[in-house]
Amino acid sequence: MDGIACKRTYHKPFTHGETSSAGDLGYSQCDNDASWIRDLWLGAFTGMCTAPLLWENQHRTDLWIHFGRLNSFVSGYDFNEDGGWVAYHDYDEVHWENWQRKPGIVDLFYLRSPDEKRAVGVLGNRTYNFYTQRDNTKCGTFVWSETSDSLKFELLNNTETWDDQAYNYPRSAHYINESMQVDVKSKKTYVITYINPLTMQVVDSEEKYNLTGKLNLSFPYLTGNVDRPILLFTVELKNKNKSTENYLDSIQHSLDQIAIEFQCLNSTRHFFSSLLPRTLQIQ
Repeated sequence: MDGIACKRTYHKPFTHGETSSAGDLGYSQCDNDASWIRDLWLGAFTGMCTAPLLWENQHRTDLWIHFGRLNSFVSGYDFNEDGGWVAYHDYDEVHWENWQRKPGIVDLFYLRSPDEKRAVGVLGNRTYNFYTQRDNTKCGTFVWSETSDSLKFELLNNTETWDDQAYNYPRSAHYINESMQVDVKSKKTYVITYINPLTMQVVDSEEKYNLTGKLNLSFPYLTGNVDRPILLFTVELKNKNKSTENYLDSIQHSLDQIAIEFQCLNSTRHFFSSLLPRTLQIQ
């Protein structure tokens, strides 16, 4: 039973006690933290009552900044209002590129407000994963321990070949190929803002009139490497008394304040670390 079904059935908050992509294979030690970063950011918008409780690398203090960024990003939302925001998922299973059938490589997870006029979520490129980001110089060439795992990941367990090894190499994803839609009130104009969670900078924005209730996201491209594999986004009704430029300025100002706070925290941490004996310094 998934988290949404569990909540609707038992009327209780739901979360996973442990989240991990590693198992016994040690993915998290070899993939330059790709699995950890994906699990945290995508998992936070799946409808669980918390962000994922990550099992591996919990003592890596250099990764903790992601928790702070996530907390800051959602701090202005009350997800419990009027019965709670509802989680949704969308992905493009198949599309055509240059007259060839291609599998989609983007996942969309988002939370929508009870009045159906706001949404906040994340887009992730599936080709940014433990396999494509593996450091072979550190861990050696990847070897599957179970044939069934190989078939599931490489999509080789069917008679067709159009989606074989779709996630085995990093690829960029573009909205022109990947149809991602958010369900919000129809016949309204919205401002959509895209933010890079790795820098907390606004990457792009768009203003769109939603005629049908299916709001198409013309998202900036997503890379299959560490440059920009994940994007946060917000969907807000356009305020007729406030220009889109002013709205974006206010968002960027808030994100700049977050960045300054993190800089101060890091400076303080390094300062106190320098005062400790070498054997006791903060890692």
